[in-house]
Amino acid sequence: MKISHPVLVEEDGLVKYKVTIESSLGSQILWYSVDKEFGNLLSDHADTAVVAALIPAMKLGEDIEIDGTISEKLYYVLSSAYQGLLKDIIPTLKTIRIKPQSIEIYKTKSTGVMTGFSGGIDAFHTLNRHFYQDHIPNSLRITHLLFNNVGSHSSGGERLFRARYNRLLPLTEKLGLPYVPVNSNLEELYRSVQITFRASSVLRNASVALLFQEGIGKYLFSSGYKYIELNRQPNVTGNLSYWEAIATPFLSTETMEMFSVGHEYTRVEKTLQVSEVEDSYKWLDICSTNKLAGNCGQCKKCLQTQFTLDIAGKLDRYKSAFDLDRYYKIRHNYFPEPLLRDDPFRREIVDFAEAQGFKFPLRAKMLANTPYFLELRDVARWIRDRVKGQKVGEKK
Repeated sequence: MKISHPVLVEEDGLVKYKVTIESSLGSQILWYSVDKEFGNLLSDHADTAVVAALIPAMKLGEDIEIDGTISEKLYYVLSSAYQGLLKDIIPTLKTIRIKPQSIEIYKTKSTGVMTGFSGGIDAFHTLNRHFYQDHIPNSLRITHLLFNNVGSHSSGGERLFRARYNRLLPLTEKLGLPYVPVNSNLEELYRSVQITFRASSVLRNASVALLFQEGIGKYLFSSGYKYIELNRQPNVTGNLSYWEAIATPFLSTETMEMFSVGHEYTRVEKTLQVSEVEDSYKWLDICSTNKLAGNCGQCKKCLQTQFTLDIAGKLDRYKSAFDLDRYYKIRHNYFPEPLLRDDPFRREIVDFAEAQGFKFPLRAKMLANTPYFLELRDVARWIRDRVKGQKVGEKK
């Protein structure tokens, strides 16, 4: 695989970072675009392109030749330890060599602090800890918010990316924080080698963060899982998000420090903390339907969040974020789901319910022990126990 020298070009009010990638699959242009007002934050180093292309190159078994400069620190990690981590998570990957035109020890470190902001529980929790609270050190106080399009919007694509960004923009303007939208065709690169977003999310998002090394010195990833989940999951999961605590800091350079925050809390604990942030009452956006900006109220993520808030007695605060009348009509259908306990977030909800003295209806307990749900539980455990030998991260 060959990666051309990155270029920054202005097009129609945007600044685009572009490289040409040549591989056994042919030639394609990888690009990221940013509104011109944020162009001064961008770096033309090859760090972004190399991080973006690492998993696809390993999937193809092709060494990466780079016509550009990358960080010495990043080069060392990506050439050794990081590939071992990725192969443990996605066993179909192969070890490759990285051959840059030049390697540099970056000297200048910027003071900006950036985090991705989607309006979800994890994102609001990071914003609460690193912006709303007064005691946070200035060196860790968020100065910029990021919203990107690298595959998380699924079938909604660019349309949903724009809609979600525009929905949250009034909040970021209220907070006085720059909200940086980054569009990209990165999903095409991963689709060409059949690697899912779930299996590669950390590198996709890190490639965007590395664009901003001219103005950002720290990038905060909002963690999804508590530290203990690393011990509860199989060694191979196909979900790089489980390993953010390990996988994220490795992607730092001399200029930009990356790390994930919030791993000391469960999703339930984060939800309870976020429920004290008044801005979340209107702007919380956790839906996974990939059809609209805002919350459908009926998908798995919407229901588990509403149920957690319901148990805590705080759901009525979110009448602007959810259709609560609909939730109260359908919540009895959701009650058996947490009782399956195979999902870490469901386990947390059940533990929280028990701690709060919440009693699952007898009907829910009976339903959770019917052959249908027992079969689901057995299937989930069977998959979990045998996932090590599967081609995890590949689309079938």
